Amino acid sequence: MLCFVELLSLSLSFDVNGVGVHHFRRTFLHHQAGVFIRDFEAGDGAAVLDLLQDNESGFDPEGPIHIDCGSDAALEESYCQDGGCFLVAVKDDNNNNEIVGTVGLVVGTSITYLKTGDSILTGAITGAVRRVCSQAVSLQASTSESTLQALLAEIEKRAMNAHVNELIILAYPSLTCRPSPPLLTKLGFKQLPAQLSGADALQFGKRLLDNE
Repeated sequence: MLCFVELLSLSLSFDVNGVGVHHFRRTFLHHQAGVFIRDFEAGDGAAVLDLLQDNESGFDPEGPIHIDCGSDAALEESYCQDGGCFLVAVKDDNNNNEIVGTVGLVVGTSITYLKTGDSILTGAITGAVRRVCSQAVSLQASTSESTLQALLAEIEKRAMNAHVNELIILAYPSLTCRPSPPLLTKLGFKQLPAQLSGADALQFGKRLLDNE
């Protein structure tokens, strides 16, 4: 059974004149397989970094983790802009704070490079799905895959709300804590012709919307 809850959080900051400014942030909870999927919050950064580092396996084709996930500020700057977001999965138990999964979405306009070397905007909006990970150490294999599936289902909804035309994501054939090719195929993704050189990861894509 799935359960979706929408919460509205309130924070207070001050402008240059010292006047208090209220900021509302919507947090969507997606309940499935014993976990909740919610937006990353201030204070999550250390746990996110620990989870990703605990599940590292040598070279990471997405780049050094500390650059985009090294702190709350890095997560906010790297993902929570222009329709992007960063979500975490937390255990649904009495201590509903342990982060057991992550996923990030970066949204941008696609660029095509011409033979002359010039570049043009295509008008298509691409969403890069990054840092998809579940805590394989504390979760059973079936629960780990269910967590990944729940994270990807929620990130796809966010992408559609941001008018993303196509999602791109990496599949990891040998890592149970990352999305596998069979899982992405099950979710409607297709392996892309262009692949990364020298990386044990495969590029997949999924068409969401036609150009508007």
